[in-house]
Amino acid sequence: MGAKVILVYALIVYVIGLVIFNPLWWGVGVLCGAIFAIFRLRAIENAVSKAINLDEKSAKSFLERRYFVRYGLTALVLIISAYISIDCLFGVFAGLMGIKVWVYFNIRQYKH
Repeated sequence: MGAKVILVYALIVYVIGLVIFNPLWWGVGVLCGAIFAIFRLRAIENAVSKAINLDEKSAKSFLERRYFVRYGLTALVLIISAYISIDCLFGVFAGLMGIKVWVYFNIRQYKH
């Protein structure tokens, strides 16, 4: 479910961004951002499922380490995209926001 929402969001964002940005680097950025957003979503899911079996202190430490690794990798992806092109950087950022859209749709689903 999460990957589908992120990919549909990425397609919509890509089409909207075609008006403003260079289509090639914008598309590469949005695609990389969406793929990395899906990777982050899966990494969070895996970390939480493993942390459930740990005691509270170990789980907290485990999740904190995974958190910093995820955000370190996100920073690396953004830095690399900034070296490629500003359009690519904005595309990656827009693609990464797919996680926020997925969370929004999940919250709405459980409220109703």
